[in-house]
Amino acid sequence: LKYIQSMFDDEGGSDPDLPPFPKYVILDLSIVTGIDTSAVDVLGEISALCKENKCNLIFAGIPRVIRPALITGGVKPSRKNQHLNFSPDLDSALGRAEDGLLKFVGHNEEKAADVGAKLKHKRRVSMVDHGLRHAL
Repeated sequence: LKYIQSMFDDEGGSDPDLPPFPKYVILDLSIVTGIDTSAVDVLGEISALCKENKCNLIFAGIPRVIRPALITGGVKPSRKNQHLNFSPDLDSALGRAEDGLLKFVGHNEEKAADVGAKLKHKRRVSMVDHGLRHAL
């Protein structure tokens, strides 16, 4: 939980070396064999943290024995939790995140190009830091 929280810490200033807040967080649960209520509570806190920071959370590869515990604990996709998704495996989760980022980047670069054309910038650099250069 602390690692996920650290992704959203700003420490009172804008450090140019820090990556932007994530738009997607993927948790691969494919090797998890069991889960207790405290773990479900932590995953619920991660979900709430992502929702608060407008970040999509994708659980990848949830085993059949784990899914009922998550759903019972309130960690499930719904109208209330539109930021939360379940994907069958890590590849599909990465694909979903990639599609979302490309859609976001394309939309914002169109807006930046319109603004850039008005301001007549000398360089063709995106005015929107979408974080792709920080991706692993």
